[in-house]
Amino acid sequence: MKVQIDVDMHREDMIDYYGSAAFVGSPFAMGVVIAMDDASPERLIHRAEHEGIELHKYVVPGSEEPDDGEFDW
Repeated sequence: MKVQIDVDMHREDMIDYYGSAAFVGSPFAMGVVIAMDDASPERLIHRAEHEGIELHKYVVPGSEEPDDGEFDW
């Protein structure tokens, strides 16, 4: 299934996700925050999948195009 992702909302959530780690003393997290700010939509999706973050909440309503039942982000 092909869907459209709200990239702006997803980017903000990823920045918040890593930004919270930066405030507890992880210098690595601040670098990731900067990277997420400049990341392509594909990179954002890849990073979310790597972290186990569900992408379903970012699907733009009405953007679903049914095909074989699989999601094609």
